[in-house]
Amino acid sequence: SARFESPVARARAMAEPAVVWVVDLMGSQVAQLVVNPRKPALSLKLQLAGIEGTAVSNQTLLLDGQTLYDDTPLASALGDRTSASIVLVRRAPMLTGALSAEDLRRLLLP
Repeated sequence: SARFESPVARARAMAEPAVVWVVDLMGSQVAQLVVNPRKPALSLKLQLAGIEGTAVSNQTLLLDGQTLYDDTPLASALGDRTSASIVLVRRAPMLTGALSAEDLRRLLLP
């Protein structure tokens, strides 16, 4: 049983790739990725930004209802699992639409 593995065996297991299914809040699959558990959650966000277009700063990733912060190693979040479903919560960008030259002048001048 994995529960009784030695720390060395567990460390070796953590070096193995993990399969992550990324779903949105509605449960629709966004991506299926093979990830390196030694990498931080930020690396997963970067992959998702390239695949589906949501900027890293507009993504929140949830695993078992807990937020995966950018510096969270995937291995610590995944534990002994070699696969998991992660929920992608997309936030709207802070600025949407186009700014005119007049808008910029108002923002930049006192």
